[in-house]
Amino acid sequence: YVSDIVKDDKGFMWFATTKGLNRWDGYQFKFFFHEDNNDNSLSSNYINAVLFDKKGILWIATTNGLNSYDPISGKFKLHYNITDEKNKIPSNYIYSLAEDSNGNIWLGTEWGLKHFDTQTGKFYNYDFTEFINLPELNYKIIRKIFFDSDDNLWMSFSYSGLLKYNTKTKEKKFYLYDSE
Repeated sequence: YVSDIVKDDKGFMWFATTKGLNRWDGYQFKFFFHEDNNDNSLSSNYINAVLFDKKGILWIATTNGLNSYDPISGKFKLHYNITDEKNKIPSNYIYSLAEDSNGNIWLGTEWGLKHFDTQTGKFYNYDFTEFINLPELNYKIIRKIFFDSDDNLWMSFSYSGLLKYNTKTKEKKFYLYDSE
């Protein structure tokens, strides 16, 4: 199962799959997997999304944490859930990735929206459940995220609805489809 595809600046195609990360060079595949006792490997073989940032770093959203891959060193860096530290990811299950105009990485997770400040190396958590104010549905599971040209971060949830959040002005607008 291929969940996401990106192309790097060298023309290589990268495929996020449920059995690791695959790179196609036009002739053959190279496979990247989780390896026990290897801190420079992927944290999980189940990959939901991939994204190349402006610096050429590949970000990998897995079911077991955020990974970054430096194509020059060939090493993965792991960003795990540490629940006793403020601003760490409260969940290791990451569905989607997006990069803002400042080069920060945003994460759609099973426990809400997170943002990774690439300058400081810190994570920041966002909770929109009070703003949405629909307690009967779970709006913590964010499946897809996307930045538009006006710095609005669009989010889709596992249930119904879209949230538009401007990361600069902090303005929020929730769109809920209601057939009635």
